[in-house]
Amino acid sequence: MGLMDNVSNQYKSSFVNNNDISCSKKTLHEHKAEVSQRQPDTTNLNNSPLGIYNRALYSKLDKTLEEKKLDPKELQDARKAGHELGISYKDKQGNFFVYDKTDSKWLYDKKTTKIVRKLDEQENIKNAKIKSKYINHLKKRYDTDYLNSLLIGDEYAKIRSTGSYKKNYGKKNITGNKYIIQKAIEGVEDSDGVCVSPYANKLVLFGPGYFIYRGYVSDPVERLSLNVSANENLIKELDILCSTGKYINSQGKISQLNNMTPFSYKTPAEVKNWGDREDPITLYFKHMINDETYSAIVDITKKYARGSLNYPVSSVTPWIGKELYVTDEMVKNLLQKAKNVDKKIYNLISSYCSGYCSGGSYNMSTGQYNAMDHVVNEYTDYLKLLNGEEISFNEDFAKLNS
Repeated sequence: MGLMDNVSNQYKSSFVNNNDISCSKKTLHEHKAEVSQRQPDTTNLNNSPLGIYNRALYSKLDKTLEEKKLDPKELQDARKAGHELGISYKDKQGNFFVYDKTDSKWLYDKKTTKIVRKLDEQENIKNAKIKSKYINHLKKRYDTDYLNSLLIGDEYAKIRSTGSYKKNYGKKNITGNKYIIQKAIEGVEDSDGVCVSPYANKLVLFGPGYFIYRGYVSDPVERLSLNVSANENLIKELDILCSTGKYINSQGKISQLNNMTPFSYKTPAEVKNWGDREDPITLYFKHMINDETYSAIVDITKKYARGSLNYPVSSVTPWIGKELYVTDEMVKNLLQKAKNVDKKIYNLISSYCSGYCSGGSYNMSTGQYNAMDHVVNEYTDYLKLLNGEEISFNEDFAKLNS
């Protein structure tokens, strides 16, 4: 029985014989060569078991399925045919074809072509609406005689609070007794009057401001942000790991790291502010974090995970976000980028950066840096609008306003 005979009768109707691309029985290599000559766009040839669906197509279909815009049965049938029919490609017009090894013919995949075109149409409509909204945003935000630092502050607040505002964590903001958690955050005074962790007397605390910093590392190069609940045991476990390299692993046993990447971390100074941000805790690392240290932090924090961040390391640990620390070179490059655009935007960015400059070195968060970069990019698009130029789709705006 051939491959086509294995496909259900219902599904066979989705494929039609395309005489223009049919061919006699030849080797697979010859078929590929012939199709390549007739159809230049054969970059999606794929003879893996996944058949008709390459990674991009899988991703698009899965996303739509999650949004419940596509019939799950339709997706299941399409994938079944892809597995059974094997090799596929897409031409420049967006038509999908599959190769039937039994009849040695290329068949037009009507169903997949229809599905993907429908998805593309939906995406184009959505993007057009976002772009229109973006243009109105530019006119409203930048149609003034001057720029001011509030623009950057507003953008920074939006970046850092998007997750918190979009998701109602409710009781997940705080798990445990507020009074006990507050005492854990504030620490205690040692015999010399120095504020230290109540769980690790060598871990010095700095603050208070909006944040309390626990420990200190100079010139950090990497950071992890955590979307976690306020909990006394979380602070206790992180304090002990930070000061001793020890933690209780997922098997409930005390584990000593052999080569812990040195780090410090900060929390909101008050429990009531824990829900203001999607990432209330940030860890700062002296070097690029190694696997051993990262695994320990995952083990500790997964018990207190509150939700997914906007920028997770992976889908396996969505409550953890990894960001490179902002370097002086990054800031200087951004200043040059602004200078190349316009004097007004350069003066704004330069003025904002000066507030975070000490001894010729800049000290700012990734969120603050990204906020400045967003404003520079937006102002660049605004100037293009004034000149009647076409602007491209702004992914940062789409992410923060979808």
